[in-house]
Amino acid sequence: MQPIQQSPKHAAPSVVPVAFYTRVSTLHQVGGRFDSGESQAAICRDTIRKRAHEGWTEFSCHTDAAYSGGSMNRPGLQALMRQIEAGEVKVWS
Repeated sequence: MQPIQQSPKHAAPSVVPVAFYTRVSTLHQVGGRFDSGESQAAICRDTIRKRAHEGWTEFSCHTDAAYSGGSMNRPGLQALMRQIEAGEVKVWS
């Protein structure tokens, strides 16, 4: 009888490519305020860093500065949707 092969307790996590999207609707929010696109990206990057032990790594960041949320016709959002459709990243809820 062959011994059962066990995986190591600290096996390297598989890579989890993370893409995220930021948007602000006015030019006044583009700067360094707490509600700016930059601060939204910083929060996302911090979350990725905290989950790096699970394999999370930044794949891409898409930003639409001064675009209304009333339309899906936004360049950053469209780019993210193309990545999802291509299977480069997955949607988790």
